[in-house]
Amino acid sequence: MPTIIGMKARTLRAVGPAILVTVALVVIVWALGFGGGAAELSLDDAGPIARWGLPVAKLIVNLAAAGMVGVLVTALFTLRPGEREFDVALDTASISAAVFTVAAGATGFLTFLSVFNPALDAGPQFGAQLGRFLVELEVGRTWLITTVAGAALTVLTFAVRSWVSTFVVALLAVASLVPMGTQGHSGDDAFHHEAMMALILHIIGAAVWLGGLLLLIAVRPVLDQRRIPDVVARYSSIALAAFVLVAVSGTVRAAIGLQEWSALLSPYGAILGVKVIALLGLGLLGVWYRARLVSSAVNSLQ
Repeated sequence: MPTIIGMKARTLRAVGPAILVTVALVVIVWALGFGGGAAELSLDDAGPIARWGLPVAKLIVNLAAAGMVGVLVTALFTLRPGEREFDVALDTASISAAVFTVAAGATGFLTFLSVFNPALDAGPQFGAQLGRFLVELEVGRTWLITTVAGAALTVLTFAVRSWVSTFVVALLAVASLVPMGTQGHSGDDAFHHEAMMALILHIIGAAVWLGGLLLLIAVRPVLDQRRIPDVVARYSSIALAAFVLVAVSGTVRAAIGLQEWSALLSPYGAILGVKVIALLGLGLLGVWYRARLVSSAVNSLQ
């Protein structure tokens, strides 16, 4: 019987992240189709691979960023250095950083295809054009820096083990998300700096929130059962702060993006409404989990 229960627990831990990725992919395909984000351009269209592949690559970057930043931040405030669960957390962050690196590189390349729509070949002209994109254009430099940062963090998260060194690496991981936030709003638009800062905070808050959940899944098999209520309670406090940050920054970013109320009736407004409903639902679920499951677990140990 214990073996069967253990198998079920392992299955659930594997199914959870798989469901997350599947739902994320379904939602992004729906949003691209409904909002027209992947519609074919009348001039200089880069093709379906770039149109559909770029948003998916960015999605993987965001999910991997959560596994990198959120795991590190949550581990610092919930786990003990020197214990097995702390090592598992850092290994999880290292794997996430590796995925982040590959996805960031793919995003940069697909962005290059979308911007220049070059003829794919192995000739020197294609390489030179890609090199200029990565060095001379701001968007190219952004993804080059992000990719290099991800590669460095892959090594650092695997190498460090103490609290202080992990704290420094966590700060570097948070900083690696900043360049992505600078690309989410046109510099020619009004309130550019406000929109950029809101997006940066939005990305960081979401990464900490989601990454903390991933950490709980990863360390559950090696965590002492008596410490689970304390770890979950600590994470729920972090999740509350992250939720508030995501909600406030998202509201600011959406208000700047809408510009006028009539935009709520557009496809963008509909997608925004779905995001608001999903955020509120997740927040209510978190409150219920905190009030019921965590409290009952603590009371059972008293």
